[in-house]
Amino acid sequence: MGARAIGLAVGALAWAGCFDPTLPAVTCGPSGECPAGLVCDRFDDICRVSPIEPADASSDRPDGPLAVDSGPSTDAATPFCKFADPSLVVCFRFDGDLSDGSIYGHDGFALTGAEFSLGLDGQALDVSATAGPVQIAESAPLDAPEITIEMWMNKSASGNNKGTLFENDNQYSLVLDGGRVRWETCAGVCNSVNTPQQVAVGLWVHVAATHGGGTRRVYIDGQLQAENDASLPLRTDGTDGSTIGAEVAGSNLFEGLIDDLRVWNVAHTPKQICEAAGQLSCPSP
Repeated sequence: MGARAIGLAVGALAWAGCFDPTLPAVTCGPSGECPAGLVCDRFDDICRVSPIEPADASSDRPDGPLAVDSGPSTDAATPFCKFADPSLVVCFRFDGDLSDGSIYGHDGFALTGAEFSLGLDGQALDVSATAGPVQIAESAPLDAPEITIEMWMNKSASGNNKGTLFENDNQYSLVLDGGRVRWETCAGVCNSVNTPQQVAVGLWVHVAATHGGGTRRVYIDGQLQAENDASLPLRTDGTDGSTIGAEVAGSNLFEGLIDDLRVWNVAHTPKQICEAAGQLSCPSP
């Protein structure tokens, strides 16, 4: 029996004994509304008596029982691209396309064509000399005084041991330089911080960086590698957009795979970065 058939059978069994054929069928409303005492069965959009006691709408949670938590979470049910979170300004899964999962619609475009290969989860962007980097048009939400960038990368053994992972021209850039990760941000003048260790080649590595709260930080696999003073906010006067896998001008090409890339216009805490990297033991906020 196929998965869909099994799902339909389970759905039918779940409602067995909860439908009285002598009563007229009541169709669910556009958003699943039903009369009092009934709930919408999405199997066929008919209102039925629920076999499970409905949640108490008078829950003492201040935001109600169905509120969406837009904060960090390791819950597997939490979507990777939290569409309702306005601080998430870019979210790429790279599962065969360049669509942005944030509310801002920062879909990417590749002038020389985009290629995708097996990724950490699904597919990943495959950047090489024949498949160019991805560009994002200039947008105010990416020109923010604070920023967080995080992604998974897999450096190609055949490529150079350098390359730009993400750049917002003259404002901030995350770069692989001599095998180490360099995080450069510009606030009047540009300054950077570098990881002491080199990233592995041919393996998936989580890299992240933040600028905010007076500090510039860079991480590998959820662990803080280095930090320094960043007392001034980032410049916000960009005009040339952003690029993934190279500098905005197309130079300093990164060769390898990039997956699950997210950018926020706030600086995340070390705990949030640690959780995003999938670490089981993370520091307190």
